[in-house]
Amino acid sequence: MDDGGPAFPWGEYGSHLGGMSLRDYFAAKAMQGLVTAEDPWRGYDYKPVNGLTIPENDARLAYRIADAMLKARQENSNE
Repeated sequence: MDDGGPAFPWGEYGSHLGGMSLRDYFAAKAMQGLVTAEDPWRGYDYKPVNGLTIPENDARLAYRIADAMLKARQENSNE
């Protein structure tokens, strides 16, 4: 999966540090929304059927959302 390159690319001046990818940036933004939309009654120690904690499931979902955003971004750039 193409990660979209650096989230905050540098110009030609100074040293270049890759930092987080655009995929990581999108996932972080998605995670922020998922966490703030949490149902306060579902505790973070709860183990869902698949054996993952809610934060583990949310992290996986955040990356699925990020991947969908990158795909939509690529499709829109081809129009």
